[in-house]
Amino acid sequence: MRQVSIVSLLFAAALGPVAFAQEIGSPARGLVYVRDRCAECHAVEAATKQSPVRAAPSFVTIANVPGMTPMALTAWLHSSHKLMPNLIVHSEDLGDVIAYIRSLKSSPPAEK
Repeated sequence: MRQVSIVSLLFAAALGPVAFAQEIGSPARGLVYVRDRCAECHAVEAATKQSPVRAAPSFVTIANVPGMTPMALTAWLHSSHKLMPNLIVHSEDLGDVIAYIRSLKSSPPAEK
């Protein structure tokens, strides 16, 4: 019985990093969502440099804010903003929106 517990523990430990490495949602579904609900004010795609509302940051800018982790994005998406309407992103869409925004994060420059 003890061997089964040790094997189970080792198996879970080996798979743990894989579970954390997986993205929390679908960037493709997130893009569909933000095009429909956010693009009126924000530049939601990487190719769009300026937001329709100048005060609204682009999603590329948001993605590249230092420390903008999935947890920080969750908090940000649940907080009221001075110029933003009180938007409610439902839990079934939240992971997709976060995955899409995170997909816009620039890669760090390659070291020489």
